[in-house]
Amino acid sequence: MGGRPTPGIGFGIGIDRTVLVAEEQEIPAPAMPAVVAVISPHGGDLATRLEVAAVLRTAGIAVRPDGSNRKLGRQLETAAKVGARWAVIVQGGADDPLILRDLESGEQQELRLSEVPGAIGS
Repeated sequence: MGGRPTPGIGFGIGIDRTVLVAEEQEIPAPAMPAVVAVISPHGGDLATRLEVAAVLRTAGIAVRPDGSNRKLGRQLETAAKVGARWAVIVQGGADDPLILRDLESGEQQELRLSEVPGAIGS
């Protein structure tokens, strides 16, 4: 590929073969964590969504921030399609109250960011 010779080492494993061996040995697949979608009406401020996502990840929550500028309904549809259980709707800044929506029941509540991990865990 050009340039000076550089020593290296590599490793490869077929994921499909690994899954087959795990199934043969009856090793259970790990439970998938409840994914939380971080969205905002009409796209909102992406930096704030990413800030909220970072705080939730630090709390050990699997997060998927929506980076689009689509309407809220479309963002909620996408969150449901990717298997999110919860949606955190950012209305202003990270310090402003957020809406936590349960995508299975449709129930929602207004919370501070620091309260979201406890509400998801319950």
